[in-house]
Amino acid sequence: MQKLELGIITKPQGLKGDFRVRLNSTHIPGIDNIQHVFVNNLEYKVEKTASRDKFYIFKLEGINSCEEAEDLRNVKIYYEFDENQPLEDGEYYIADLIGCKIAKENGVLLGTISNVLTNSGSTDVICFVDNNNKEFMFPFVSDVFKNVDIELKNIIVNSKRLEEILV
Repeated sequence: MQKLELGIITKPQGLKGDFRVRLNSTHIPGIDNIQHVFVNNLEYKVEKTASRDKFYIFKLEGINSCEEAEDLRNVKIYYEFDENQPLEDGEYYIADLIGCKIAKENGVLLGTISNVLTNSGSTDVICFVDNNNKEFMFPFVSDVFKNVDIELKNIIVNSKRLEEILV
């Protein structure tokens, strides 16, 4: 098991210690089943979670007032993750995508993924840097990606579809 950053606590939600978390990813496998989280290097039992549009609400054991939740504003929240947990087809861990080479079908290298932005809308956004150190961004949508090989750190894109998006 490893600890992964779940997101950032943004503000209290209500009067009983619940708080909002802006998640780092639009899809976190098993988020509704997370039983323990880590805040300020302390482990807390999760009493309940609830999904709300672009954020999650958490209630942790031992945090029972709006003031206690307010003290956690802008603090990162972590969870233990079993890296052997299977992903659905077309799902990838952000850490696995960063550093992948992006190339067209003909083998022409476009650049390297430098970042993945989450919670920017309905889909994650891929940032890649080309050979001239220029950064490009495009949505991580299935019709752009023809082949993703995480082990070889290579991604082949549909160049026609990518050009439509980048223009």
